[in-house]
Amino acid sequence: MHSTSSGPALALFLIGSSLQAQGLGSLAKYSRLDFAVPDAPAFSLLKVEGSSVLRPSSVKELGLAVSDFVGGGAALSIPRAFAVEVAPMLIAEGPRLQVTAYQRRPWLYRLRVSAATARVEDGIRPNRVALALRSTLVDRADLRTLPPELWRIPLTQAAKQKLNAAQAVQDGLVHRVQDVEKAAAIADLVVAGYEGDSVYRLAERYGVNRAELDEIVTAAVPPSSMEEVLQLDQRLQDRRKRLADSLWNAFSIDVALGVRADGNDSTGRDLRVQKYGGWFALGAPITRSGQLLLNVQQGGERDTTTGRIRFSSTVNSRLYVGTNYLKIFVEGQGRLRVDHRPIWLLNSGGEIRPPFGGWLDFSAGLEFDNNIRESQLVTNLSYKFGLPKLFD
Repeated sequence: MHSTSSGPALALFLIGSSLQAQGLGSLAKYSRLDFAVPDAPAFSLLKVEGSSVLRPSSVKELGLAVSDFVGGGAALSIPRAFAVEVAPMLIAEGPRLQVTAYQRRPWLYRLRVSAATARVEDGIRPNRVALALRSTLVDRADLRTLPPELWRIPLTQAAKQKLNAAQAVQDGLVHRVQDVEKAAAIADLVVAGYEGDSVYRLAERYGVNRAELDEIVTAAVPPSSMEEVLQLDQRLQDRRKRLADSLWNAFSIDVALGVRADGNDSTGRDLRVQKYGGWFALGAPITRSGQLLLNVQQGGERDTTTGRIRFSSTVNSRLYVGTNYLKIFVEGQGRLRVDHRPIWLLNSGGEIRPPFGGWLDFSAGLEFDNNIRESQLVTNLSYKFGLPKLFD
């Protein structure tokens, strides 16, 4: 029997022939690409970092972020800000969602709710929470709405090839173990490319010795075909990576609404609205290696002197250069409030996908407050990760 450790499996769990009946290739979950986890608008309202940019990006079922690792004296500390963003309809539909259903109401599946909280160490308002609602109006990196020949046809063909091989092995094992679920479990391991010992141990537990298993597998799937099946995972991963590299900076538009409240009581009983805002965020490609973000945020912010909420407006522009997995950026931002002079920010940083997964964002910049004629260094380090395989 051929075996190889070809990385994570496509996770095609066999349930008889029902997967074929429901249309394996039309499942929306196979359209996921490993893009950076988008910034949650609730996080921006916390004012953890000087930048208020909201970056458009493809929707994920669930995204988590921790930030504000830098404490006093620029030393690393326990993160003081946390955020979660959920796409309720993607969560609800889970692995059953079909591409056709998604295409009928993409705006609904792209709707996300985010919540964030932070400990503010200024001795005045140690508790800060924010809630926000965000939707993607345009996303040209969303495979679920792109022509099928770009991704769905080749991915579907590969998935079906693997499914057919597993089904053939399962059919051969059923006559030996007299149990469909046991046969399916062994077949899953065979076509997933797990190490041979794991497959043999499971087979022996169900009463099939090594020689018998090798004979059944060889009879079900010719060795040349099995070798090709065992290489499918790597081929699928390579194709997904190429798609992500070519689409990471695709044209996109996001809109969002959010509110932030601060309080002194650790129980949150005295929370008071301090800021609200709405975003319009646009991302546009600049050649294959660049992306330009343009953000406008309008809303209100409570004046620390009078206690009244006054109108505020923030305009931000950020330029990314790099690849999907490693990029740097520069940005400029201006923030205006009624009866106040503007506050300017010049910022730069980067985004990287570390070997252990997730996404690491870092930035440093100079913020100049025209009201007090002073400037200060603004830094941020955050770690974000999504759970795109939660429902595989």
